[in-house]
Amino acid sequence: AYHLQWLVKFGLANYENESELIAYYKENVRPHMKRLSVSGQAPLTEFIFEPIMIAANTYENSLFQALALSEASLWKVKKGEYAKSVELAEKSVAIYEKLLGKQDAATLKAMHRLGERLRANGEYQRAHDVIKEVYDLRKEVLGEKHPDTISALNSLAISYYYLGQHEEALLLFVQ
Repeated sequence: AYHLQWLVKFGLANYENESELIAYYKENVRPHMKRLSVSGQAPLTEFIFEPIMIAANTYENSLFQALALSEASLWKVKKGEYAKSVELAEKSVAIYEKLLGKQDAATLKAMHRLGERLRANGEYQRAHDVIKEVYDLRKEVLGEKHPDTISALNSLAISYYYLGQHEEALLLFVQ
């Protein structure tokens, strides 16, 4: 774990170009984080997220910060910290939307994650509203047959289920 924390600190400190920093994170850090999670060592990810969040705050209101916040929200869910997960996901969405616009794929992915975090936090109506918006935007931008649109449709069906609207959920699942 110390080796990985050093890898993260060293790697993140050596990039001045944000796109190179994002590529380094996706290619070198994210795979290690997933490996820790799959191997049952998810608690170690908190240890590694410390330098990631320090770097993210250095790049305030940047795509790297939005990515780091979105990833951190996922790890907070895995730790059962649902309210904190929602807070991080909301910040991520706000940054993506400000920088890329609402219809960008990265913004829509972050919004979809926010909807999932809201659902995990028991905020079913808010989750439904966000996921419905994601579905509508993806359908408009990508078309009905795109895998991301279908994923949003599945999440929308689940949100109907959580709201107790089982018939609507079933209709979407059949679709």
